[in-house]
Amino acid sequence: RGLANNTLVIFTSDHGTELFDHGIGNDKHNFFDASLRVPLIMRLPGVLPAGATREFATTLDVTATILAAAGADIPADYQGFDLLAP
Repeated sequence: RGLANNTLVIFTSDHGTELFDHGIGNDKHNFFDASLRVPLIMRLPGVLPAGATREFATTLDVTATILAAAGADIPADYQGFDLLAP
């Protein structure tokens, strides 16, 4: 039980192949939701409010968030943002 209360859990995925949506097979050069939107679910009790959502995040933000959760410094020239910060 101790780990469950102080471990950052992140679930995310690649955008995949669109499963031939719109008659397109494995083409990632478009702006359909299946190409743009990927799951990003995070859990850290006491830090991230349950059910909270953000409008936009990038994969660069995942790295910055892991660094911040580990207490490491995020390099000043890094382009990602800590999603744990308010």
